[in-house]
Amino acid sequence: MNAQAESLLTRSETGLRLVRSAYGGDRLLSLRCTSPADALALKSHIESVIRNGHGSWLRIQNVGTLSAFPPTLALSISRMPPEFLDPADGPAPPWALVIAQDISTRQTPTNELLSGLFEFTRAERLVAIALTGGATASEVANARGVSLDTVRHQIREVLRKSGARNLRDFERIVASALALQALTDSVTGITPPPIPRR
Repeated sequence: MNAQAESLLTRSETGLRLVRSAYGGDRLLSLRCTSPADALALKSHIESVIRNGHGSWLRIQNVGTLSAFPPTLALSISRMPPEFLDPADGPAPPWALVIAQDISTRQTPTNELLSGLFEFTRAERLVAIALTGGATASEVANARGVSLDTVRHQIREVLRKSGARNLRDFERIVASALALQALTDSVTGITPPPIPRR
């Protein structure tokens, strides 16, 4: 469990909650679905992954109306990689790794992601972030106080450096990069599950 997942799964409208287990202290948590159908589906997916090792996906239903735009959770369920387990605990039964991602919010690429992948300048990063946020070239020019020609030149550089044919293609490339970023963020800081002592 990492802080990002814990923050997401403590929101009451997500339809999936973290619950402290009756044994195992603070480290042992269980997932509880609000919807009985989701609970059965999640149990089935986890059992299947543990049994045959093949990963799967599941979408969790939103509940409640506390937010105008409640999060939509997508779960990636896979076999827990051995390196995530503590060797000191000895041999362990198969565990499932469940990665939760809110797919209802627009994801914005970070400066680090854009710099690392495409070597954008600061100005190009600002343009790229604005464009993936839905702004037009004119809106970017007005917001930054530069000419439209300057922004158009920066857009051409963004497309050239990213290898994109056009802005739609660039958005596709960024979406793929964001998926990788989300996966990296999801597995960062995961605490290995404790092995219950008999």
